[in-house]
Amino acid sequence: MSSLSITASFFAMARDARADKQAADFGFWLAVAIAVAGVFDVISTDLALSTGAQEANPIIRQLQTWLGAAWLAPKLMLHVLLGYMVMWFPNRPTLIMMTVVCGLIFLAAFNNFGIYFQAVGGV
Repeated sequence: MSSLSITASFFAMARDARADKQAADFGFWLAVAIAVAGVFDVISTDLALSTGAQEANPIIRQLQTWLGAAWLAPKLMLHVLLGYMVMWFPNRPTLIMMTVVCGLIFLAAFNNFGIYFQAVGGV
């Protein structure tokens, strides 16, 4: 099988997945949730960093070193890319996996807010 036919097959599978209205609708709302989780993640990370905490992701930590405050843009763009991927190929395995990923992003943001509030003596 040539790489061209593999690519055509992949695009056909994505098209078929989008043709399933229920999967496409779920993919859209999941993409929205991923974007919202990304905003919470970026805000909570920035707040946690202001207390002296360090970014746990070594790739993002390196971006912070290289880009300074502009590290927010690539981190947020990652979430937008994930959301786009879910909408482009809303098949069952993708939807299941990305629902778990979305939950983990929200969990990380919740943890960051906890670090911040504990450091400032809040909630």
